[in-house]
Amino acid sequence: MRALRERATYANVMSTMAVFIALGGAAYAVSKLPKDSVGAKQIAKNAVRSSEIKAGAVKTGEVRDGSLLGADFASGQLPAGARGATGPTGPHGATGAAGAPGTARAYGLVSTTAPFLAATRSKNVASVTNPSAGTYCVTLDASIDATKVAPIVTPNFSNDDTDGGPPASSDDQSFVEARSDSTGCPTGTLSFETGFSEMGAPAEGNTNQNEGFFFAIP
Repeated sequence: MRALRERATYANVMSTMAVFIALGGAAYAVSKLPKDSVGAKQIAKNAVRSSEIKAGAVKTGEVRDGSLLGADFASGQLPAGARGATGPTGPHGATGAAGAPGTARAYGLVSTTAPFLAATRSKNVASVTNPSAGTYCVTLDASIDATKVAPIVTPNFSNDDTDGGPPASSDDQSFVEARSDSTGCPTGTLSFETGFSEMGAPAEGNTNQNEGFFFAIP
């Protein structure tokens, strides 16, 4: 105690008292602050964070109009806006790559008049002849045995006698059929018969005559 009294100078005593007064005063100030006396001026910048704000404490009245962005809202909270106007048509896309070649061994477009075969729309067809009305003889490429094929054939509406439009008292329906033999044509060729069927009064029946058609050899 004697050593303590010898070191207790005026300066030491005054500084110690100042510390106690300061701490005691701060505690008093915190416990005695009047209600609603702390405003924006008394709060340091960035001193209040979300963890210090009670859930539901911030309401519409505390948010400045126009201060929120779409990113401030959870997904689905904002209603969808009106549909915008259709934008301009985009540029034409690049031409795609050529497709794989077809698998048909032969095919052709046959018309009602010579030269009968449309060369630009045929494959592996040597010739087409028309020895009589409604009879067509098709010679295939030498690499294809005509006696071992099963042709697929259909009339060409653009070059036959099938009637279009509303039903009438007498309508024509074109037909084309492949023969299983070469009747009416040379051996080793394909034989096709064409014509039209008249349906309704005054007369009904089939008439053999030239009709345009497509055929293919799978």
